[in-house]
Amino acid sequence: MKLLKIFLIIFFSFIFWAKAEDIADFKIEGIGLEDSLLNFFDENLITTSKRDFYKDDEFLVSLLPTLKSDSIYEYIQVHYKKNDNKYIVKAIDGLIDVDIQKCLKMQREVVDDISVTFSSTKKNGPSKIKHSADVTGKSTITQYEWRFNKGNIHVVCYDFVEPMIYPDGLNVSIISKDVTKWLNTKAYK
Repeated sequence: MKLLKIFLIIFFSFIFWAKAEDIADFKIEGIGLEDSLLNFFDENLITTSKRDFYKDDEFLVSLLPTLKSDSIYEYIQVHYKKNDNKYIVKAIDGLIDVDIQKCLKMQREVVDDISVTFSSTKKNGPSKIKHSADVTGKSTITQYEWRFNKGNIHVVCYDFVEPMIYPDGLNVSIISKDVTKWLNTKAYK
């Protein structure tokens, strides 16, 4: 009996560990990749919350309220395919508008937490790059990334300067490979 208990503890510990290395188990506000937004929000709210951030419209984005009153995020941003009547999540971001110095401190805390959760997944970063939407090249992104088969997790601090109209802030995102490719090739062109 004692041997069976030890076996079960090891077995269930292994299952938990294995699941913690799958991007599908990482959620923001309880929402993950491939979930339907209709399970969380009314369609009218989704469509009236659309924003026009990009030059290409293969994917659409809605800025939505958080689902939890005690959320660490101020709002969420969700990408989904144009003409998808189920609004399947292709990327989701938890966002906090905060000045760059506070953002960098918060970023380190979030990175430490994610690194513990995904301890056998390589963390890339920090990397500091110019934001592709800023033609002056002065706005920057400081980013950490974990790569998985179906997508990536990013923890990003945005430092925007004029003429950019966006606030500085922290962004924790789960992003599919399709959206990553689109952002890097079509979204801003």
